[in-house]
Amino acid sequence: MDSYTVYTPVNEILNILLERISLIIGNQFVGFYLFGSLALNDFVPDRSDIDIVVTTKTILAEDQLEELQQMHKELIENKVPYSDRMECIYIPIDSLRNYVKEKSYFPCLHNGGEFYRDGFGLLEKHVLRERGVILKGPDPKSFMKSVSLSELQKAARESLTNWWLPKLNNSTSLADDDYQTFAILTMCRALYTIEKGNIVSKSEAAIYAKTEAEEYSSLIEEALAWKIGGTFNKLQQTLDFMKFTFHRVGIGT
Repeated sequence: MDSYTVYTPVNEILNILLERISLIIGNQFVGFYLFGSLALNDFVPDRSDIDIVVTTKTILAEDQLEELQQMHKELIENKVPYSDRMECIYIPIDSLRNYVKEKSYFPCLHNGGEFYRDGFGLLEKHVLRERGVILKGPDPKSFMKSVSLSELQKAARESLTNWWLPKLNNSTSLADDDYQTFAILTMCRALYTIEKGNIVSKSEAAIYAKTEAEEYSSLIEEALAWKIGGTFNKLQQTLDFMKFTFHRVGIGT
């Protein structure tokens, strides 16, 4: 078994996925990469997901997507560790080589084993290119352009404006404990990216945010410490920290 991380159960499922995906999509296969927490050295076994990018020659056929979905569901049914805690997005390599934001929606298998269409924005692109873990395929730097400081900051602001700001008036999704902690740590990372011009791990961003927002330091610490199955239940505090972040970076004010 090849070891791509320091976590044996993660390596086990990655080896399974690499083999099975390669067989299912055949000559469409180009590369297999990790981004997200595993790429940023911020993976927490009790709470983190595995974020995967599979690059392909062209858009996958429907029968291939159906076979991939069935494969993912079988892993979940067989209770393979982390099979229900991963997102695997399939992107034609030309879409990363010639990045166009308006067309960046691709088939992505979510935690439950179902496909949906998801975006792959500049923030994700930056992490993949600069920090991505290569399991197989060409180095992302060989086919992806770098993302500038101003582009990163703009993308972070757009994410706050378009996705998070509306939740102040419709906080239904924030009722779940895991989404509250996700929101808090996302605010930390957005704040860091906008003010410092780089993407760092949630832990690093949280350290920065705690010094810049001392009144929310305990909330941030609790969000970092939360584990799947634990109780958080801090909706109002989460909304307050979101408002602080928006005000700090001049969004919605």
